[in-house]
Amino acid sequence: MSKQPNSQKNKHQGFWYRAVDSILIIIGLSCIGLVVIDQQQAPMPQLQNETVATETKSTASLPHSEPTNVRIPSIKVDSALINTGLNADGSPAVPTGADVDKAAWLTASASPGETGTSVIIGHVDTLKSGPSVFFELGKLLPGQKVYVSRQDGQTAVFTVSAVRAYDQDNFPNQTVYGNADSPVLRLITCGGTWDASKKQYSENIVVFAALSEEK
Repeated sequence: MSKQPNSQKNKHQGFWYRAVDSILIIIGLSCIGLVVIDQQQAPMPQLQNETVATETKSTASLPHSEPTNVRIPSIKVDSALINTGLNADGSPAVPTGADVDKAAWLTASASPGETGTSVIIGHVDTLKSGPSVFFELGKLLPGQKVYVSRQDGQTAVFTVSAVRAYDQDNFPNQTVYGNADSPVLRLITCGGTWDASKKQYSENIVVFAALSEEK
């Protein structure tokens, strides 16, 4: 396993803080106008405190390499990864159009397996397909695996440490997006209840995971 060069390691340190310098605000993932109101939602975890889950720190990391695919066998997810950036308000831009049901890697974050916090987002449901790529994300349990394929041919394997639900109006940016001194992963989608007046869900579901191996 190769160590991350310092130049790459520093590249993503505090990426959310650099963003906040420009836009002054950071908010959670917002899924707006894509809900299927009458469909059955996946079971969502109970809202918990903002305490960062205990994650086993990897002593090594992978070099920077863009991800190409995410696979989560326990909830039958196998999706090509598209790239996404930030909206003007600082929130992650969600997949749209032909890619609406794919998961997306946030390019402002570390690449999966690289030292730092890597972020992958996806819809819980859409008008196009009903249940979308991360419909069952809330069912993940600690100890289950997430496999992220990378352009360099390596696969970063992450172990889930916690799944939490956070109110969108009180999203804990530091807890979710804050700096990490080892390779960690955040999977994010919408959850809670649909607010017809706001045209968005009430919560975000966040999966916390840490690099456990690579192959």
